[in-house]
Amino acid sequence: MTDKHQRWTQTDINDLRSGVAGGVEIEGIAEALGRTVEDTRAMALRLRLRIEGPASV
Repeated sequence: MTDKHQRWTQTDINDLRSGVAGGVEIEGIAEALGRTVEDTRAMALRLRLRIEGPASV
C-alpha cells in the first residue's frame, strides 16, 4: 500500500509521461511507480495526458 501523501517527483512525472507516450497501460505505469491506479490516472489527467483504456465515468 502506498502512502497517501507521497509526493510526485519530477522523475515520477517524466516516467509517467514516457509510459503514456509509449502506450503502456495505466496499471503497468502505476505498478512501476509504486502508486495506485487511481493516483496515477489522476496525475495523468492533471497533466492532460491522453491515456488509453476504458473511459472514466
